[in-house]
Amino acid sequence: MSLRTLSLLFLSLFFLKTSYSQFTVSGIVSDTAGKPIGYATVKLFQPGSAKLYNSTLTGLNGEYAFKKLPGGHYIIKISMVGYRADSAEIIAGPQQEAQAAYNYVLRASATNLEAVNVISRKQFIEKRPDRLVVNLENSIIAGGSSVWDAMEKLPAVEISGDDISVLGKSGAVIYVDDKPSYLSGSQLSAFLRSMPSGQVSRIEIITNPSAKYDAAGGSIINIITKKSKTGGWTADLTFSQAQGKYPKSDPSESFTYNAKKWSAYASAGFSYAYDYLKRPAYVRYKNQAATTFFDQDQFTKSLNKTASYMLGFDYYFNANNSIGFTVRASDNNRKDNYSGKTMIYTPSFDSIINTISNRRFKNHLYLYTLNYKTKPDSTSSLNIDLNYGQFITHNTQQYNFSFLYPNNDVIRPEEFYNNQAPSTVTIAAGTLDYSKKITKTFSVDAGIKSTSTRSASAISYSQLKNGAWVPDGLRANNFSYKEKIHAAYININKNYKYFSMQLGARAEIMNAHGGSGNNIDVKRNYTQLFPSFTLHYSKKPAHQWDLSYSTRVARPNFNYLNPFPIQFDPYTSQVGNAFLVPSYTNALELTHTFKKKYIVAVSYENIRDRIENSVQQNNVTKQLENVIVNIEHCYYYRLYFILPFTITKWWSSNNTFNSYIIEYKTTILNGEYHKSKPVFYINSQNSFILSKKMSAELTVYYRTPSLNG
Repeated sequence: MSLRTLSLLFLSLFFLKTSYSQFTVSGIVSDTAGKPIGYATVKLFQPGSAKLYNSTLTGLNGEYAFKKLPGGHYIIKISMVGYRADSAEIIAGPQQEAQAAYNYVLRASATNLEAVNVISRKQFIEKRPDRLVVNLENSIIAGGSSVWDAMEKLPAVEISGDDISVLGKSGAVIYVDDKPSYLSGSQLSAFLRSMPSGQVSRIEIITNPSAKYDAAGGSIINIITKKSKTGGWTADLTFSQAQGKYPKSDPSESFTYNAKKWSAYASAGFSYAYDYLKRPAYVRYKNQAATTFFDQDQFTKSLNKTASYMLGFDYYFNANNSIGFTVRASDNNRKDNYSGKTMIYTPSFDSIINTISNRRFKNHLYLYTLNYKTKPDSTSSLNIDLNYGQFITHNTQQYNFSFLYPNNDVIRPEEFYNNQAPSTVTIAAGTLDYSKKITKTFSVDAGIKSTSTRSASAISYSQLKNGAWVPDGLRANNFSYKEKIHAAYININKNYKYFSMQLGARAEIMNAHGGSGNNIDVKRNYTQLFPSFTLHYSKKPAHQWDLSYSTRVARPNFNYLNPFPIQFDPYTSQVGNAFLVPSYTNALELTHTFKKKYIVAVSYENIRDRIENSVQQNNVTKQLENVIVNIEHCYYYRLYFILPFTITKWWSSNNTFNSYIIEYKTTILNGEYHKSKPVFYINSQNSFILSKKMSAELTVYYRTPSLNG
């Protein structure tokens, strides 16, 4: 056999082997901002043939893959509604292994679609591996209210005072478009009241955050605002009106312009809402001589006027590099007219105290964010955020007390008081996040963050005497607080055939110093490690199991640290505590998801030094004080269900059933406090399709009495 014949035989065998070998073609589909595009259609054709060879959809991270392909040439086509389709010729073969993955960038399309009928609706609740997604857009829940009002109707979310709880877990942290709001307490509630719910696309609830997120707080609620991806100009104008005992309205508008290399967007929202609160109270003072009872009827009527603004600009250097700048601002003006009647028994009916109070809360918020994103290669990404914000408040209160006998005769002249409490909170933060996909099944996320916070507040009192306001120098005070937190984290992600895991750790160093004019000086310094892990198992597509653990910290907000007393009536006040220490929570949760929508979970939480309200009697001032304290031990034992049902073609129902036992153990006021209570909560959100152009929604929620401090 000749050398030429042997060579031809060898080449024939080589190409025959190549043609029957199986190869994998994979890649990532993203937009011009570098964000992955989920659920894009990817089709595979052979050159010169219109017959479809294979097709798939991209995942949430934009990835696609065609496995076990015979070697050869193919035509790949990618399409997605709202984007220009793309196509390219690819090769599956030995040489492909040495090439980068086939990644594609889709550009927004300016094509107008006409005569399109929407015949399906996005699920109100979606379960993703690490979070619960509530699609608020096009829901009546989002109409005629602020984001704060809408949250009260969300599954798994409860609101009490200025605190937001998720499945009974207090201290939820609010993010907006994946960026922390850096606010808590009354500052946070004022900010959310200034944001019209009509500007929100969806809300993501993360019950056990990974090490990537700040260790402070409990669960994370991420508010995703509406943004258009259509090329050219788009505008969205919304007006909603709601009517309860009093009316509410929230007109808003947003504008977006998307070009090839840049995009700009702006929005403005306004909210005008009346509200009211009826709160009866019964207080028993007990001492050796006699028992005194206070029976109170309290009523507050509020007018809340807010305006919020947002302006942003993004510039795309290329498909892998972009920079953006965002400004958010809000103004909140709230007026509370309070009236209270206190009937005093000793133990017979002794006297009456009437309280009339006019309170004004003015808040101004400014948040600036500079963001840079880059992808050094197809397997890594880098994100840098610089944030600066100011929250300015000026609260005033005028109130008067009248003292009467049971027959309404005057005991002594009326008393008139006035107080003013301005404050400013300044926050500066920098974040660097890096992600690296080492292999197809192994990736690492790491990052650093530094935050500096300054708070300055003051309070002054005056009393009306002989027609003139006389300052009360003994009650005037000021309080300043400085806090610096430096953090670093790492997350390790590994995927197996039926199993995946994420192991993480976050280290934080905090230095804080607070002081007031009445010789209170407090310093806090600590270094703490916060571990976390998530295990996911899914051998059968219909059944998914998730086990998660995290350690979190709850730091006292600035209002709690502020030692100023806020007077409600002559015998009741709210008092802060500059000596509060951080609270630590260890949480373990096991979740089972059936058919990607039916959820049942059990969880356990051990909270040390929980920050709570304690109602105490001050025997020196003869007042009832609401004091913020640390409770040594608090435990939660929880079982909850999330059950969406389609009852008929026109009636769908999403239901949350949350039950837990809360237990407190602490030493306080030279005694032992040990109490527990079972709590049950239900939220049922029902949607009705009445016609092609009309729908209705009904939300029912109820919670049994609970323990709070």
